[in-house]
Amino acid sequence: MPSRRTLAIALTVGCLVAALSACAGGPGGGGGATSGADASATAEPAAEQPTPPSEQCGDTGVESSAMLLPVGEALFDVGVAGSGTTTAIFAHQRNQDECGFWPYASSLAEQGVQVLLVNNCGYGATECPSGANHVVDDGADALLAAADWAREHGAERVVVIGASMGGTAAVVAGGRDGDAAVLDGVADLSGPISFRGYDSMDDAPALAAPLFLAVAPDDSTVSVDELQQLADASASDDVTIVGDGVGHGWAMLTTGTAFNEFADRLTTFVTG
Repeated sequence: MPSRRTLAIALTVGCLVAALSACAGGPGGGGGATSGADASATAEPAAEQPTPPSEQCGDTGVESSAMLLPVGEALFDVGVAGSGTTTAIFAHQRNQDECGFWPYASSLAEQGVQVLLVNNCGYGATECPSGANHVVDDGADALLAAADWAREHGAERVVVIGASMGGTAAVVAGGRDGDAAVLDGVADLSGPISFRGYDSMDDAPALAAPLFLAVAPDDSTVSVDELQQLADASASDDVTIVGDGVGHGWAMLTTGTAFNEFADRLTTFVTG
C-alpha cells in the first residue's frame, strides 16, 4: 500500500507583527471547519494563486476561496467554500475540472457543509512535476491531504465524493486511508474499476469506511455487477449501491436544471 504523504500547510500571507496583534494558521475559536473566506490564509505560497470556483465556475451565490496543498512534489489547486463540522471533498471527472461539481458543492455549502474541490494534475492551477501522469498522479493522496487539512481545521466528519476517474481515485484514497479512519465515507459515481495507474480492487480490501456506489444501467464505464464485486472486496460493512442512476458521474445529480432524488440520497450520505 503506498505510504501516506505528510501534509505541510504554509501560510500564504505574512503577518506584520507591528500592525497585527495575532495571526493564526488554524481556525478561530468556537469549533467548526474553517470557512471558505478564511481558507486562503493557509495556502502554499505561489507566484500565481488559483482562482476561486465562485469566480471560475459561475456565481451560485456562494462565496469561495482557493488554496494550494502540497502533496509530494506537487501543489494541488483546491477550491474551498462553506463552513461547518462536516467536510465534503470532491474529485472531478476526466477532461473537466472542479466546475462540474461546483453547483452541487454550492448547494451543500448552503446547508452548512464545508466543501473542498480538488483539481487533479493538469487541471486548474495544480502544479505537478514534469512528466507526471496528468490524470491520476497523486490524486488519491491529494484527497487524503485535503481530508487531513479539514481535520486540522475543525472537521468532525469528512466524506470524499468522486465522479468517473475521480470516483476511482476516491475508492483508492479510501483504501489508503485504511485504519487511520480520516474518512467517514467514500462516494463513487460511475468510477471505473481500473483507470490508468489505479485499480480500485487492489485497494478495496483495506477500505472500511461506509461506501456509496452509483452507476446508470446503461453506463459503459462500469456496471452494477462490478460495483457489487468492489463492495464485496472491501472491508466496509455499510455499503449502498445505486444502480438506477441516469447519466454519467455528476450528471446523475440533476434532472434538467434541478437537483433530483439521487442528489438528495447523496446529500444524506454526506451529512450522515
